[in-house]
Amino acid sequence: MRRRHAPGKSGNPHPLPLPYRPCDDRRSAGLDQLEKLENEISSILRTLNERAALCREIAGKQAVAGNSRAAESWERAAEEAEEREKLARQLVDKKWTHPEVVEA
Repeated sequence: MRRRHAPGKSGNPHPLPLPYRPCDDRRSAGLDQLEKLENEISSILRTLNERAALCREIAGKQAVAGNSRAAESWERAAEEAEEREKLARQLVDKKWTHPEVVEA
């Protein structure tokens, strides 16, 4: 396989295989990073939804048991999880800038 040095790096001890197109690497890395970020945000949304549901379930059980203070506390925790989910959802709903796609 023919090799050459990275652009502008004559004498570079780490030659790169041909063809080397740095724009392809940046585009791929950018898209991979964006996909990873979207997956992580989706995981956060699921976790917050699960927390809200769990808190509501515990609040209901505490109310049935006659422990109104604990029920109110768990209900507040559920509302907090729902509010945080709404904030995280705003991140998801905003459009992402994709410079890696526009680059030529």
